[in-house]
Amino acid sequence: MSIRWRKNGGLVCAAMFPEEDGDTYIDDNLHYAMSVIHKVIYADEQHEANGLWHWKAETWIAESKGLV
Repeated sequence: MSIRWRKNGGLVCAAMFPEEDGDTYIDDNLHYAMSVIHKVIYADEQHEANGLWHWKAETWIAESKGLV
């Protein structure tokens, strides 16, 4: 499963979202390494419906500041 890294830092499923100017395409192999091996990204709880992925660091920062 490949993903697109948006210019704004967001991560979206490449199969569910069209390419936008400035996207960086992340292929299946790199996506696997990022999500399974290094665990720096993870699928949104509603991923099957919204196609979103998140950076683990963003969640950790938000949790440490009491934002979530």
